[in-house]
Amino acid sequence: LIPGPTTGDPVTPSRNPVTPSGDPVTPSRDPVNPSRDPVTPSGNPVTPSRDPVTPSRDPVTPSRDPVTPSGNPVTPSRDPVTPSGDPVTPSGNPVTPSGDPVTPSGNPVTPSRDPVTPSGNPVTPSGNPVTPSRDPVTPSGDPVTPSGNPVTPSGDPVTPSGNPVTPSGDPVTPSGNPVTPSGNPVTPSRNPVTPSGNPVTPSGDPVTPSRDPVTPSRDPVTPSGNPVTPSGNPVTPSGNPVTPLGNPVTPSRDPVTPSGSSVAPSGNPVTPSRDPVTPSGSSVTPSGNPVTPSGNPVTFTPSVTPVTEGPCFTYPSPCHSEATCNNISGSIICTCKSGYTGNGTLCTDINECNSNPCHEKGTCRNFPGHFTCTCDSGFTGNGTHCIDINECTVTPNVCLKSMMCENTLGGYDCKCRSGRVIVGNICKAVKTYAGRLSIKNLQYRPIYNNSQSKEYIELSNTMKHAIRELYQNTSYGDLVVDVLINRIYNGSIRVDYDVMFNSTATNITAESLNTELGQIVNAANGTVGNSLVLGQIEGGRLFIIEDKDECTTADPCDENAVCNNTDGSFVCRCHSGFSGDGLICTDIDECSTNPCHENATCENFPGNFSCTCKTSYTGNGTHCTGTLNYLYF
Repeated sequence: LIPGPTTGDPVTPSRNPVTPSGDPVTPSRDPVNPSRDPVTPSGNPVTPSRDPVTPSRDPVTPSRDPVTPSGNPVTPSRDPVTPSGDPVTPSGNPVTPSGDPVTPSGNPVTPSRDPVTPSGNPVTPSGNPVTPSRDPVTPSGDPVTPSGNPVTPSGDPVTPSGNPVTPSGDPVTPSGNPVTPSGNPVTPSRNPVTPSGNPVTPSGDPVTPSRDPVTPSRDPVTPSGNPVTPSGNPVTPSGNPVTPLGNPVTPSRDPVTPSGSSVAPSGNPVTPSRDPVTPSGSSVTPSGNPVTPSGNPVTFTPSVTPVTEGPCFTYPSPCHSEATCNNISGSIICTCKSGYTGNGTLCTDINECNSNPCHEKGTCRNFPGHFTCTCDSGFTGNGTHCIDINECTVTPNVCLKSMMCENTLGGYDCKCRSGRVIVGNICKAVKTYAGRLSIKNLQYRPIYNNSQSKEYIELSNTMKHAIRELYQNTSYGDLVVDVLINRIYNGSIRVDYDVMFNSTATNITAESLNTELGQIVNAANGTVGNSLVLGQIEGGRLFIIEDKDECTTADPCDENAVCNNTDGSFVCRCHSGFSGDGLICTDIDECSTNPCHENATCENFPGNFSCTCKTSYTGNGTHCTGTLNYLYF
């Protein structure tokens, strides 16, 4: 036999309790499903606390609609809905039938729950429209700042009236220049300025850049409008500085008398170097005691005799004669004067010239205690700075009329034009022939490349004397004026030279010179001078002498002249319209002779002129006829 429960209730063969009708129950006799899950009397599943649930044990309403654990209804997929069945977000916020979230009032929102307008445009939490990037805009869609101030379409902030402002909200002009709230222009730092940009006070009065008041012409003034210096000190209406009481002062703000004489701050007169003097101008000490002309203090005695107070006034002086003595708190301080060096008891002159304080074209002279710099002759300046004097322009007639002036560093040269040489003090026309020869018993040295070297000058003089002697042995010797060495160059030693004869020697030719020189050289066995032996040059010749073409080597004529070469010389002729000797040509003013018709105007040009008939006349200028003007009625 199998014993039953002590209660006598029926059980299943596995000893699970059942209802009288055989349905399984819990030990407390609550009905369960076959798998022993508790159910309602009608067999619907419930929680252990008897709340109805879904077959998967999710809670449901009595009508079996699923709900949240708190009893709120949900969708079959467990999405919460409103009591009326409208879907909501997990937090209970309502959504549209398509699941789009909306505000509690039903307005749509973005997925991030940001509210939007019914048409989907984003708005602020208060419902004001915003840009897609959540920047607020006006109801009409115009952008505004986060604080609600309107901005331009490009996002630049503006005032409520639409005027542009800076990012910080300060108003600006339409072109973007900052202005005051009333629209007046200001500096970038918001200080008000005039329309032209000059700084002014808030009331529009001009001020300095540091905001100090100024006159309309920007001169600084006091707050009451009186002019002052840039440092704020008062000045007279004409701009001269004065003391705060209105007394005139020096430019350095030292007070002066009304007449301009220097005074001390207390009003006592002083010397130009600010040393105090008596009202009558006599020197006094800083304390006002009179002194002698040499500066020693005196006492008030009937005869005003010098006093000898203190160790600095003992004899002999403790300091050197070129030192100053100062008694400071009982101690004697000796200091050498300017231009001297030493310990004060012994002072020696400083020779400033040792440090070359003057210009390279200046001369330094040392004196006891000082020095001077003086520019050298031919230079001008203060000695520490000297520049060359161009004598040719400073003194136009420094050379003779027949000469040309050439400026040099520190001087000048007077030279004759080509084809002329200095004879005495004037330039004379000469006949010039170019020669060349070679000296084979002399060797060329590189130093001869420098025409300023001592060696070149010595050789040049030697050659000049030898060549001149050679020509003086001809029948034209008395007519030789000069020999000019043009070049000394390599080839043993070769020399190019010019020999010049008096222009009166009309019978000289290059051919006659070659004939006579050949005879002289052959007779001397090819030597010239004392010991110079001629070597062969072009064509085996010992020398060359030929006419010098001045017109090609160095045109000696005026730029308004033509040069014609002749044997031994040249001729210059001025162009038409110019007059002169050809070396100097001046324009002829043809208009001075009235070459034009009386009804024409004459205009002179360099070397020419033109005639032009006046208005109402026709012709070539030398003949003009009038034209008739008919009047019709």
